[in-house]
Amino acid sequence: MNAQDLLSILEPLRAQAESRIKQEFSGSFNLGKRFLYDSIMPLHVNITADSQQCCLEFLPGGSVQLKRVSTPNPDVSVKGEFEILRNVVLQRSSRMFEDAERDGRISVAGHTWKGQQAMQKVRELLGSNP
Repeated sequence: MNAQDLLSILEPLRAQAESRIKQEFSGSFNLGKRFLYDSIMPLHVNITADSQQCCLEFLPGGSVQLKRVSTPNPDVSVKGEFEILRNVVLQRSSRMFEDAERDGRISVAGHTWKGQQAMQKVRELLGSNP
């Protein structure tokens, strides 16, 4: 497997996350929520599957970038075997994600205060239906 494999699996997830964030902040009633979000971004989520590494970077304004390399100081790290992560992302089953995490086949760790606050959202993103 090469890094393109992980990127191709995560790209639809990136697009979905960006769409959800921008939709949540649309409208004048959400200006405060958007201001708070923008003030704590960026947030870096490294995803490692076997020898492949990527980084989802959540930026102010709701944009989400997917990078081919991991960042040296991520806020959140997600690690697992490629096949397990692929299945979880493609199936979009929260139960499958929870089972894999409980069994130690996937690990999610928050390394910063922001990362610890974002861990549940990362779990929801990886394991929920669009």
